Amino acid sequence: MSLTIHIHSLATRNEPIKLSGSLDLTQFIAERSDISASGPLTVQGQAEYKAGLVSVNGKAKTELTYICSRCLEPFKETLEFSFQEEYSRENEILEADQDAEIHKVTGDEADLKPALEENLILALPFVALCKDDCLGLCPECGMNQNEQACSCTVERIDPRLAGLKDFFK
Repeated sequence: MSLTIHIHSLATRNEPIKLSGSLDLTQFIAERSDISASGPLTVQGQAEYKAGLVSVNGKAKTELTYICSRCLEPFKETLEFSFQEEYSRENEILEADQDAEIHKVTGDEADLKPALEENLILALPFVALCKDDCLGLCPECGMNQNEQACSCTVERIDPRLAGLKDFFK
């Protein structure tokens, strides 16, 4: 089933409809440098029509291959998130709903793709890490410190206090 809702056919039913489908993320991944590959975004949910408003809720899931922000190694992780969106035709939006986040639809079809992409962006980690205690790369030699310890000595000095380094010499 596609991820498009026909509002008129949903309004004539007295029961919610089940939604299922998938979304190709190839275009989405091409714009990101922290994700190298992905599977399709699979979506399961339901849509319901009440008083001029289409309520859609469900769950989405995909398999992503991230690039670790510290060690630059690829790692796979399953990303799952829930979503809830509301749609209405432009001429059916009530005065009380002006402040609510309702997607306005000009025709009879409500496309879920933009809302799903927005929810996907919000579900992505701010910084992708292969593990919480990832040691990253050595700033001197570039060796992955998760695999092998290097012999470099990295002296970390707060740049604001660097002028005091030679004070007692």
